[in-house]
Amino acid sequence: HAKYWYSLVNNCAKGTTIQPKCIAVRQSGGGGYGHVAFVEDVDSKYVYYSDANAGKPAGTVRKMSKSSFLNSYRYFIY
Repeated sequence: HAKYWYSLVNNCAKGTTIQPKCIAVRQSGGGGYGHVAFVEDVDSKYVYYSDANAGKPAGTVRKMSKSSFLNSYRYFIY
C-alpha cells in the first residue's frame, strides 16, 4: 500500500521538500491505503502532477496550488 512507501524506501533520498521529478506520498486516504503522485513540475504557485486511480486517465497531468498539495502530500522520495 502507498501509505508504507516512505517508510520502506532505503535506497533513495527522502524528505519533506517538494521538487520536480519526485514521488509524492500521501500516507492516508484512498480507503486508508494512501496514494502516490509523480511531481512533473513546480512553479511559484502550482504543483503539476500525474497519478492514477483518481478519476482521470493514468498519466493525466493536473495542477494544484502548492499549499493544497503540501496539505495532502507531506513526504517525498527523490
